[in-house]
This record gives sequence, C-alpha cells and structure tokens, in this order.
Amino acid sequence: MSKIEVRAYRGAVPAAFSALTPKELLPLMQELPPSYAALGASLDGRPVGLAVASLQAGHPAIGGAKTAQLRALAVDPPYRRKGVGRQLLGMLESLLWQNGAALMRAEYVGETEPGSVSAGFCKAADSLRRRRAFISGAARCGRSSKTCRE
Repeated sequence: MSKIEVRAYRGAVPAAFSALTPKELLPLMQELPPSYAALGASLDGRPVGLAVASLQAGHPAIGGAKTAQLRALAVDPPYRRKGVGRQLLGMLESLLWQNGAALMRAEYVGETEPGSVSAGFCKAADSLRRRRAFISGAARCGRSSKTCRE
C-alpha cells in the first residue's frame, strides 16, 4: 500500500470527502466554523479517511482548559484495519492539544453490535485516555447499554 497523506483543513473540507462525512455534518463541510478542525487522509489522491472535531471554550471542571468534541472519524471500508483511523485520531489529538485542548470527548452511536470491529472504538479510546489523559467521556457501543467511561 502506498503512503497515506494526511492534510489539515480549516475553512472548508474538499467535496471529495463528502462520501465519508456524516450527513449531519455535510452542511458544515463547505464552510467549517473557526472552532472546527478537520483532517483528511488520501491515498494516491483518493480520500480514504476523515476526522473532524470542534474546540469549545474552557471547562470549569478542568481548570478552564479548552475541551474538544470528536464529531466524526470515518475510514473508507477497504482501508479499515490498516491504521488509517489510528493515524487520523493521533494527529487530530496532537493538533487539538497544540490549540489548547486538555480534554477530548467522543461518543459513538451507531448500528454496530457490541464486540464488532467498529465497537472496538471503546477499547481504543480507553487506551488513548490512559496514554495521555486526553480522551474522555462516554462512547456508546452499538445498541447495548454498555458504555465506556472514566
């Protein structure tokens, strides 16, 4: 596999990434609010992954530090389980950290059954939380009531 190229987008995300964008975020992608950050992963010019987060003002529970909300993390199915999502999340985490975020919240609400590949996000979020105390909040795993919390 060729090398994945990851680019940061401010202001707008190229239309080529629309197939990877959750429908509720599509209207924002042409004109990203200043508080949003997006990373797009491409392979040979073809979009294969997208990560989007918003940065919010300080939170009193963490000393007034900024918080981030993961809005989307999507990888084109043929490129899943190849490290694209991990690379996007790690780079997004670094970008947000550099912009003053001390905490990132993520929530997963999807159709995936617990224990499947996509529900593995709970395990990944927990690993990142321990590594840098950066990821926090709840990640709902599929249709079950199981949640991942600190």
